[in-house]
Amino acid sequence: MKLLLHPLSQKRYDSTVANPPQSILLVAPAGSGKETLLKSLTSDILGSHPAGRLFELLPMEDKSSIGIEAIRDLKMMLRLKSAENRVVLITKGSSLTIEAQNSLLKILEEPPRHVHFLIGVNVLGEVLDTIQSRSTVWRLNLPSQKQLREYFSSYPDKALSKALVIGESRVGLISAMLQEEQNHPLLQAIETAKEILGEDHFNRLVRVDSLCKNVPQTKVLLEAMELVCKAAVENAAGKNSHTTPQWNKRLKFIVESQENLSKNIQTKLILSHLFLVL
Repeated sequence: MKLLLHPLSQKRYDSTVANPPQSILLVAPAGSGKETLLKSLTSDILGSHPAGRLFELLPMEDKSSIGIEAIRDLKMMLRLKSAENRVVLITKGSSLTIEAQNSLLKILEEPPRHVHFLIGVNVLGEVLDTIQSRSTVWRLNLPSQKQLREYFSSYPDKALSKALVIGESRVGLISAMLQEEQNHPLLQAIETAKEILGEDHFNRLVRVDSLCKNVPQTKVLLEAMELVCKAAVENAAGKNSHTTPQWNKRLKFIVESQENLSKNIQTKLILSHLFLVL
């Protein structure tokens, strides 16, 4: 299936393939298709014979983060020189620990020739300012509703309309909803968000201890809750329902919680307060 990009993003994509910078920091919300875009970009930069020239960093199966050991291994592999383009692909930049980011920074300060770093993040603050300054920041323009309707026109209109309301312009999430991909992280988080919003205070608070142990997971959950509330506001407003103010109030509390999480306020306090006031 052809990559779906906003015209401005397509122009940026083409120029990047033609002249790839040392490091790209792709910034776009969860579910927007960053991973698909970065992998496509990797393929176009490396050409038809990528063997041995792609280094992809992912969290270990038993961990949620990419640690400094992965960067040390990368340094060893990059010591071998090459006259061809090589790509270091990190689709989940938020998974890099602070130690890993500082170690990665040292590579970016004196990068090997013909090595290009492609890093995806949901928000710019997920990586150190020093990594940002060493990278070309690309804030992804999301596709228009018209583009999305044309792209997914083979799906039933009712299912597509529902996916567009919840997924906004996030092509990855919309695709996952239409294809019922139950393993999509944001789609799973949306189902959890719906459960939490339908629970009483006690059952919500029971969840806090397990949720607060994984900050990246909490960020995704709050984003999912935001999407669910936005869809509920739109639905209630369309029906002129008396529940519209209630959903708007919930949305306000969720956005405030996201802002507090970005300020490094203790995750347990944020979730406990949010689950009490929802």
